[in-house]
Amino acid sequence: MAYALASRIERAVKKSGLKVVWVAGWKSRGRATMGTIQTITLHHTATPRSFKKSTEYPTLNVIKNGRTGLPGPLAQLGLGRTGVVYVVAAGRANHAGVSRATSMTNSHAIGIEAEGAMEAWPTAQYQAYLRLVRALIDEFDLGTSRALRHGETCSPPGRKTDASFSGPAFRNALATIKTGSKPANTQPDTPAKPKGLFGMALKTADSRTEKQKIGKGKEITLRTREKNTNKFLCSVKKGELILVDEHLRISGLREGQIAEVWLRIGEYVAKTKKGYTRYNYPRVTAHGRAGGGDAHVAIPLVDKVGIGPKHGGDLRIYVVVKNVSGDECVVEYTKHHVLAD
Repeated sequence: MAYALASRIERAVKKSGLKVVWVAGWKSRGRATMGTIQTITLHHTATPRSFKKSTEYPTLNVIKNGRTGLPGPLAQLGLGRTGVVYVVAAGRANHAGVSRATSMTNSHAIGIEAEGAMEAWPTAQYQAYLRLVRALIDEFDLGTSRALRHGETCSPPGRKTDASFSGPAFRNALATIKTGSKPANTQPDTPAKPKGLFGMALKTADSRTEKQKIGKGKEITLRTREKNTNKFLCSVKKGELILVDEHLRISGLREGQIAEVWLRIGEYVAKTKKGYTRYNYPRVTAHGRAGGGDAHVAIPLVDKVGIGPKHGGDLRIYVVVKNVSGDECVVEYTKHHVLAD
């Protein structure tokens, strides 16, 4: 059965004048019925442009079907590398996560997942993004102020950084065009990257993942919230100097009991499908405190990207914890940052 929103999405997409792929079953795909549409949320897929670079929208199956721990659809609409629109769903999608206001949540926000990462946006794709959003805000009678990057809607602030262009510049350009018209030769205005330690630019950040239990003598690779996998992902360039900064809280260790924490860093090149993982990083020891209480662990690591291609690869960050001598303990991330020169 088709969701009620299907006819309005269809009308808006057609009015955009863009090339469209209507993904089979889109009218009845969704988690539930949407409420009043109050926000258009702008995402990118975090897929390096080197990944299957001859494919228009390689992330389609993930957006349609979801991933481990997060069922699809993950957006109502997709946007390919040359500006082709993929209509995926008409019901609620799992794209917003924890948001700053109810109007920005999955029940009230249409999500667009554009293929790309923290890299330069092709002009054709950026202009198509403008045309698609213009058609949607006109259809749902929204102001340009309701076209918001995920980085502007997420909570806590800084948890997400997509889409990787300036929100104000995008909305200014949006205000100058009409539905169905082609924008002027508008170039994406990449936002200034926030600066971190040593003047390095912040690439990705997250915080407050779920608590994970570790039995005595057990070793686990911590799950992340963002992808619900055992790794954080980040796009990198060959030769970049990176700073990985991980902070954990460990509860349940008593005085004299210890846990060990260390990193594994993997690099993967989509073009060659080759990669490797480094295991030889030093371990940090967390000690139980007299009278109980939480142990806080910080693991800063500076290293240089080795095999990433000139225009991008994947950095895969794993955090491993071993409960050496304690009873069952509980671990959670409190902060995850990756910075680069």
